[in-house]
Amino acid sequence: MLKNVTSLEVEIFSKCNRKCSWCPNSVVDRFSENNYMSEETYLKFLYDIKKEIDDEDHFKISWSRYNEPFLDIDLLKKRVKQARDIFPNVILECNTNGDVLRKIGKEAFDGLLLDIVMIMDYDCKGVGHGEELFKKCGVKKLTDIDRKDCEIPLGYKKDHILLGTSKNIKLVKYVANWPETQDIQYRGGVLFDYDQKKNKELVSNYGNKGKKLSWHKGPKDYSTRGMMNTTNLNPRRKEPCNDPTTGIFVDHNGSVTPCCNIRSDVDMHKDFILGNINKDSIDNIFNSEKATKFRKTLKDGDWKNYPLPCKYCMSPLSKPFANKSKIKLIKKLRQKGLEE
Repeated sequence: MLKNVTSLEVEIFSKCNRKCSWCPNSVVDRFSENNYMSEETYLKFLYDIKKEIDDEDHFKISWSRYNEPFLDIDLLKKRVKQARDIFPNVILECNTNGDVLRKIGKEAFDGLLLDIVMIMDYDCKGVGHGEELFKKCGVKKLTDIDRKDCEIPLGYKKDHILLGTSKNIKLVKYVANWPETQDIQYRGGVLFDYDQKKNKELVSNYGNKGKKLSWHKGPKDYSTRGMMNTTNLNPRRKEPCNDPTTGIFVDHNGSVTPCCNIRSDVDMHKDFILGNINKDSIDNIFNSEKATKFRKTLKDGDWKNYPLPCKYCMSPLSKPFANKSKIKLIKKLRQKGLEE
């Protein structure tokens, strides 16, 4: 059994059309070619997951890792439909940079059976652009009354965030001015200078171009969301981590990694690949000695012996998806039918 697992993150192909300076894709080539996960591998994997999870009503699947899922919109629709057929009740979500939406608009959402899409405004086009994009894509902006009626958490109510809903997609979240409003994440150490024991100096290469990007500076021994705290780095991780316990993360090549920040195409991460679904079942991989030992090290808070990709990461204790307000919100939006 995949005990305690509440979320799955999977890539169906490798390509991204951008090389954002704050992303590991700035130093790993995901731009030149596109490598696909086979349909056979994908479906076998989903059916294996189906057999092993306890509660589909408190489970989510995300097609968001280090590719741009909307680049092959027909395949994304097909893979999401296949997942929906296998898991009628799970929450399905995806992130996008919005480039394809800007080109084809409503066509991208037609027949796309996702519950949640998050659009990240990497070009700092602003909230006004988000409102125009909603109209182009057939998304109804949620009013304050809608928000109250659906009990939308206060954390969603920020000036740079728009929320909407459409016929297929129950929650569309647009995050405006991303390089200005978000802090840079640690990403398994890819963006950290280990020789100098400090963050790399990064500037935005898209919106707010040429401006220095900000790293999160939290209290002396703690920061949030897996971001860098520049105040105290030796050592800095002093909290246990449950991410490898509650989530399963799969790259386009079938490699299974312990968390969203560790990936199979980064050299410093290769020793932490737990297995490959092309060669073994997810049950065997997740419950292997290697994976079990990794989870135990992180859950015990043995921060002195944390592996290098985790040693300076301060991702918070992850909560099972069942405890998040998102699942309650999506269920309400499914019931309300607020779309135009």
